[in-house]
Amino acid sequence: QTPVIAADQPLFALAKQIQWQWPEYGEDQFVIMFGGLHIEKAALGSLGKLLEQSGWTSAIAEAGVASSGTAESFLTVSSITRTRLAHQITACSLYKLKKEAYQDYCSEESGRPTLTFEDWCDQRRPQSPQFQFWDLVLDMELVLLLLIRSFREGNFDLYREALSELIPYFFANNNVNYARWLPVHFRDMMSLEK
Repeated sequence: QTPVIAADQPLFALAKQIQWQWPEYGEDQFVIMFGGLHIEKAALGSLGKLLEQSGWTSAIAEAGVASSGTAESFLTVSSITRTRLAHQITACSLYKLKKEAYQDYCSEESGRPTLTFEDWCDQRRPQSPQFQFWDLVLDMELVLLLLIRSFREGNFDLYREALSELIPYFFANNNVNYARWLPVHFRDMMSLEK
């Protein structure tokens, strides 16, 4: 049976370099994986960088989700569980606001043909930088929640799908170590079936 080893990013990088250097520890002998909790924490931290100075922490505090100090700690992911909850609430709120804005558009266009929800979103992004920013935040939160769902369900195909969608966000948010090593991990996960 092939041993599977899970590690955080620095240990993953060392283990992969050892595998590439010495064939007796090769990829056919050991499966080296990123730890799921480490990926989640890095993704939450990446979201925190994106949301810095956006007013998100003030909105969280004003909504009564958390105190202002606790809301600030969500940016640095002091507690993964509480930060995850804040992003779940944010994703629900953003999606609800987006749907309400679309309903307003449909009521304004009564009697005329209206765009589908997806087409309306595509049209709004270039027109409004604020819409584009919060749509990006919502997309990243949904990908992160998809990753968490894959862990909880033990759904390997969903895990690989979520990883493939999450990797570009690490590049975009300048999270160099995860942007460099997650594609290697993703390649390993895609080649496991072989």
